[in-house]
Amino acid sequence: MKTLLYIGNKLSRHGSTATAIETLGPLLGREGFDVQYASSKKNTMLRLADMVFKTLRSRRKADYVLIDTYSTRNFWYAVIVAKLCRIFRLKYIPVLHGGNLPSRLQSSPRLSAALFGNAYKNVAPSGYLYEAFSAAGFKVISIPNPFDAADFPFTQRKSIKPRLLWVRSFAAICNPAMAI
Repeated sequence: MKTLLYIGNKLSRHGSTATAIETLGPLLGREGFDVQYASSKKNTMLRLADMVFKTLRSRRKADYVLIDTYSTRNFWYAVIVAKLCRIFRLKYIPVLHGGNLPSRLQSSPRLSAALFGNAYKNVAPSGYLYEAFSAAGFKVISIPNPFDAADFPFTQRKSIKPRLLWVRSFAAICNPAMAI
């Protein structure tokens, strides 16, 4: 059985929106992987410390380290954990999230090169991120976000009333007015 250490913000129990770690992690577990997680600590510094500690503790048993990678504060978590992975020769896989991540490639070129250029694989769940990272010269594979189509049954409607579903945060960086 392969062991995965999954690094990300597992904070839904604290009232935050569930992120990829809370969706993809259990799916990988059902596929037979032993999935360890970091972190569900609410405090940012404690969360970083937990990520570092669990990476150090898993350095001999983890086959791969998955790192949810965003463009803002979480980018720094990814940089630090990836550096530890390189020191201990652990294969790590940044899972790319967030529409502003291509801007991070421009604003932090050396850190981006170290993080993404030394990754075992970079995984893009969207065509947008796949194209941006490919254009920047990084090895990237596209694995779309998982969803079960059976959860969204077709309904024939006689009259159509448009409704919007916004699946992102309402933070300014996500531009929620764009949906309208």
